[in-house]
Amino acid sequence: MKTENLTDFSKISLSTDVALDAEDDSFKNYDLLEVLPWGAYICDAAGIIRKYNQKAVELWGQTPGALQNEARFSGAYRLYSAEGIYIPHHKSSVASCLQSGIAIEDHQFYIERPDHSQLFVQASITPLKNTHGDITGAVTCFHAIGEPKRSKSELQRQDFQDYVDNVAIGIHWVDANGIIAWANTTELEMLGYTRDEYIGHHITEFHVDNDKITDILNRLCNQETLTQYEASLRCKDGSIKIVSINSNVLWENGRFIHTRCFTTDITEQKRSLLALEESEKRHRQLIESLPASVYTCDSTGVITSFNESSVKLWGRKPQLGTDLWCGSLKMYSLDGELLSPDSCPMAIALQEGKPVYGKEIVIERPDGTRRHVLPHPTPFLDASGKVVEAVNMLVDITELRNTELALQISEDRFRQAADSTPVLFWMAESNGNRSFFNRAWQEFTGKIYPATESDWKRSIHTQDISQYLMIYSRAFDKREEYKIEYRLRRNDGIYRWILEHGIPWYTSDGTFEGYLGSCVDIEEKKMMTDALEKEVEKRTRQLKQANHKLQRYNEQLEQFTYAASHDMKEPLRKIFFFNNYLYESLKDLKPKEKDFLERSVTATKRMQILIDDLLVYATTASTIPNLEWVSLDKVVKDVVDAHEVTIEDKNAHIKFDVLPEILGVPFQINQLFDNIIGNALKYSHQQRAPHIVISYESIPGSALDMDEADVHTLYHKITITDNGIGFKPEYATQVFNLFHRLHGRSEYSGSGIGLAICKKIIQNHQGFITATGRVNEGASFEIYLPR
Repeated sequence: MKTENLTDFSKISLSTDVALDAEDDSFKNYDLLEVLPWGAYICDAAGIIRKYNQKAVELWGQTPGALQNEARFSGAYRLYSAEGIYIPHHKSSVASCLQSGIAIEDHQFYIERPDHSQLFVQASITPLKNTHGDITGAVTCFHAIGEPKRSKSELQRQDFQDYVDNVAIGIHWVDANGIIAWANTTELEMLGYTRDEYIGHHITEFHVDNDKITDILNRLCNQETLTQYEASLRCKDGSIKIVSINSNVLWENGRFIHTRCFTTDITEQKRSLLALEESEKRHRQLIESLPASVYTCDSTGVITSFNESSVKLWGRKPQLGTDLWCGSLKMYSLDGELLSPDSCPMAIALQEGKPVYGKEIVIERPDGTRRHVLPHPTPFLDASGKVVEAVNMLVDITELRNTELALQISEDRFRQAADSTPVLFWMAESNGNRSFFNRAWQEFTGKIYPATESDWKRSIHTQDISQYLMIYSRAFDKREEYKIEYRLRRNDGIYRWILEHGIPWYTSDGTFEGYLGSCVDIEEKKMMTDALEKEVEKRTRQLKQANHKLQRYNEQLEQFTYAASHDMKEPLRKIFFFNNYLYESLKDLKPKEKDFLERSVTATKRMQILIDDLLVYATTASTIPNLEWVSLDKVVKDVVDAHEVTIEDKNAHIKFDVLPEILGVPFQINQLFDNIIGNALKYSHQQRAPHIVISYESIPGSALDMDEADVHTLYHKITITDNGIGFKPEYATQVFNLFHRLHGRSEYSGSGIGLAICKKIIQNHQGFITATGRVNEGASFEIYLPR
């Protein structure tokens, strides 16, 4: 076997009718590659390396990843032409052979290894075809050879290459596909990329505007030369460089070799130009948007420009290059004297070569109206000090003058009004100093103001001045309203009690301006108040004494009530015992006698109940208890349990909400609910089962239309509603009266004291109770207890 010629080897090793397929295992049979002294590898039709020998690995400096899509066309890290131009793998000679099916012999190029070392190699590539003539792959044999011999012109070209690589302007080459083939150091440093990050990449990765790079390539492909073509390039750090490109294409035998692009960084120049244009634009916009009139004149006074505000102020549009000094037809001084055009402020500024400020004039418009104007003419001088032009700004101060006049009139009216009032009135500025005292103040104190700041303070009593200044300063610092009483010396030397009321005042835009104060002589009122306080103190002592006596009387009454009821209950008990004994033991009584005896027993029972209820009522009315936390839920459940027999007997239904805890007297609260629920069961309707609902809500006193309610208090509202026999609406308040009964004793038992006791219990707890009813429909009781 001859091995001098790589092409011959490929023909011996692989017949042209061998099919390479991605799914074929035939590549494992090519062990002959390992005995070759050259690097050799086989690609399939897609360029994927399927087989390679160890010599190829040594030349590549890496393993390409056999049977994987990690390497295509070549296992080298990078490829370069003999001239040093970068060649993408998909543009390599192997890719060309697979595409065309034509063998390539003795092709020389550089391969770069992962350590960036380079070898100059020679390779031969033979396509592989199946029996149908389809390309199924390619076999490549390559070996390292010495560096190519360079001619004198090539060495000169290398020197030139070194020169352009370090020239101060950026230079790069781009192939026909838009891939960057080479770039000099200046270009790389300008954009901040390394050679690996820039060379071999498509130019669109670095151009901000893709439309522009398409335009550049199209124009160059059409043999057009670009001159000062402006574009934006993206730097590695994310910033944008604006560059000017000069470029044309190197053509050989009509073939596009590469572009020759020269890039100049014009970022700062462009920014400066844009800043200047923006500044000029803002300047024009500023002048045009100014609410004041602005216009310019040349050195002779001829108007050369003006803004729209000037036209509105003058009421006319002057003729550029014709009108002089000012666009107004007539000008006047403040005393009404007509000014000649050459004596106006703009003319003076041009004549004297210096600004003219503070010279107010009045201009007259074509419609006869006049405006107060404050001119600000400023001349501009050249290097020799000669006036070349001037600019004038006319500020319309008509409204200001009208406002000043109206303010002066308003102040005069205010002072007249303040001086006519009998109330002592003063004003303080925002720094706290008093700036105005009305006539009443001056007449009262006998001092004429304004004087020194300390003069008005000397009129305050020495014992009151410290407290006064403290309250006044604290209110002033916090911008708060204040009231204070102090003694002020009258013009006759007598001190009088004064009530001073101070309030901060502000302008319409919210600016603090100071304080307004009014002072009223309250000497007589103060004396009356002192006398009244002494009288109140005296009456309070008397009331306490009366309350003490009343408390003793109540205690004595309670003792008497208890003793009386106890002493009355004892003989009643005996009367009941003996009458009942006679009623049960005497068998031969006449009917009338028996009826009288039965009535006596019944009356005795009623009297016992009445005495017990009177004792409860008296105790409830006079007791001032110690309050405890009482659970209304538990109270209602206990009451329902106590009436269990009656509830079952009447098939009653009682429903109640979750009820709160309150501060109260436990036994009184229990008695309250026992009386109301007991009444609802007792006065039930004969034709329907009792239905009792107890509901709860929290309600503010301000929502209650009742005299007893405190608008600042929150109340527990407990409503007890039944469907019993009810009562007439006009009896809503009478039901709480002592001994008041709406039904006869023969119909319903009771003493008529139960609801009176309920009312006393509610009053003891600082609350109130109301009732509503409708005959044969039911009754409702609303209990209000303060939270």
